[in-house]
Amino acid sequence: MIEKMNKYLFVVYHKEYEDFLIKLKELGVVHIKETKDKRKIDSLEAKLVERKEIGILYRKIKARRDKEKATKEVVIRPCDRAHLQQIVNDVTELMAQEEELKNQVNSAQRELDYWKIWGEIDLSDLQKLQESGHPIHFFITPISRYSEEWEAKYNAVPICNFRGQCYFITVGLNGKELPEAEEIKAPTKSIEHLEEQVETFQKALSKVRSELESFANHRIGELKGILEFIDKEYAFSNALIQATDEAGNSVKVLEGWVPSLESVAFEEELQSLPIYLEKLVITEEDDVPINLKNNAYSILFEPITKMYSMPNYGEI
Repeated sequence: MIEKMNKYLFVVYHKEYEDFLIKLKELGVVHIKETKDKRKIDSLEAKLVERKEIGILYRKIKARRDKEKATKEVVIRPCDRAHLQQIVNDVTELMAQEEELKNQVNSAQRELDYWKIWGEIDLSDLQKLQESGHPIHFFITPISRYSEEWEAKYNAVPICNFRGQCYFITVGLNGKELPEAEEIKAPTKSIEHLEEQVETFQKALSKVRSELESFANHRIGELKGILEFIDKEYAFSNALIQATDEAGNSVKVLEGWVPSLESVAFEEELQSLPIYLEKLVITEEDDVPINLKNNAYSILFEPITKMYSMPNYGEI
């Protein structure tokens, strides 16, 4: 069922307009009539962009929830802007760390896999051979291009064939002609060191993911609260700019809608404020906001109603 609405005119002294809006915000029952295009207001557009970004963050974090471990999602609104920003920064920092660690794990694993092809290399032996004038050079070439003649001519020693490539070294060609193959830099880390590096990055990655999962399971409501906080900020900022300036900009004129059942209590709350309040007649030209007021059974069908079309206010 569509809830009946009452239309009001508010006239407020310009210096008291913001306090008046705060009072309306506390009452939480007024739908402000919009007279200006919100899309052309930069400050409002910035809030929409912020909400979209945090909405994406909320969905990403929520996707990590473990149904067996997660607690009930309880909406917790931030105390203020600083608190809001701290929560968002904490989560985005964890996600940035996760992405960086994923890259580090992948890079370290590729390096480990590559040098495992060559086998275990004693770096101290490489250094000794270099100092004695018998440097070791490392090469890769397609198997079809490798020539056994290089073994006599360049002291080449095949290490292995892998995925169509021949991996080989030469011994003692200091300043002499080298084979026509791709030379690569000698290893600077042992296999053991590379394995430890991969393990270190993996442990760090697991820790960050555990923190993100914990946030998703137990603190996701804080992000939902932030979205509601921004929605209310947006509504308040929108209300600030929707009033019309009159009497040489000394007063603000605003129209709004209140559910009829709450109108009496609403008017009583505003009696103590230094404002002019007038109940207006609703005309056919008015774009009346729609509130559905249904019983427990009908509420089950509200998502379906909103999915297809909302009823017209004139149908009540």
